[in-house]
Amino acid sequence: MDSMEQIRMRKGFRSVVRVFGVIAIVLVAITFTLDKSLGYRIGQSNYVLFLCVERLALASIVVVILALLFCVVARQWFSVALIVFSLFFLLSIGGPHSGPNPEAWCYNNLRKIDAAKNQLAAKNNLTNGTVVTSEQLSSCIEGGFASLKYAEHGTYIINPIGVEPRCTIHESISEMEMNWNKASR
Repeated sequence: MDSMEQIRMRKGFRSVVRVFGVIAIVLVAITFTLDKSLGYRIGQSNYVLFLCVERLALASIVVVILALLFCVVARQWFSVALIVFSLFFLLSIGGPHSGPNPEAWCYNNLRKIDAAKNQLAAKNNLTNGTVVTSEQLSSCIEGGFASLKYAEHGTYIINPIGVEPRCTIHESISEMEMNWNKASR
């Protein structure tokens, strides 16, 4: 009686191992495919996908290791081989990308805001200290002010004419340049 119950438990455990192994392989395949679909240069348009791939890769590693442990315990050597093979795919994730650079994107957006403020001031004879709104600047920015997306959930502070625009995370243009100069020494 005891052996029949053990056989049923082993069969149930092997089924769990197979399901876990399939989930691991599918997760690795999705992560690998998404990673390879990213271009060399990670820009603002595909930054969210880059972050998803990064998180999926971490989840894949955890699932693959757990599946591998289950397979070894269940002595399912063919499954072990498949999961080790999928581990090699995981190791090739993240190779040829330039990596994201949110600080540079922010810098470029602040330059666009500053140029739009200067253009608006020249066009309307505005003096230093005049407050301008994002709606006023939209006509001077290609795609409008709303097109200036921020990757790290910061916000842009326009500031009055004569005062540099700022970012709530990376500060102003001159402060970023100063930090870059310090770092390059």
